Amino acid sequence: MSDHFLVAKFADILVFWCYYLEFLAPGRSQDRRALSFCERKEKAMRFLRSRDLIDMGLVTNKMTLHRLVMKGAFPAPIKVGRANLWRDTEINSHIDALTEARDRRTKRPEAA
Repeated sequence: MSDHFLVAKFADILVFWCYYLEFLAPGRSQDRRALSFCERKEKAMRFLRSRDLIDMGLVTNKMTLHRLVMKGAFPAPIKVGRANLWRDTEINSHIDALTEARDRRTKRPEAA
């Protein structure tokens, strides 16, 4: 097994225990350290690669993604080394904005 896999499994186990401790004894002082780890993990910034966006069905390929970014119709990526990354919160906000625009367009007048 790779080290990355072991670290990910360890983090999953810690998260499980955080939720378990919170369920059994909410607000107990000795559980604070474990719970703070859970809160940090939930607030941690997550990044998506272009492959993730394609798998989500937002775009069909990298060229389409590039065109949408150049037109301003999609959030711009963050450049980290050679990789282009998108914050998951920005992508979720973009999806929400698209949904709201669709709802405004398809809104029908209410019957009197």
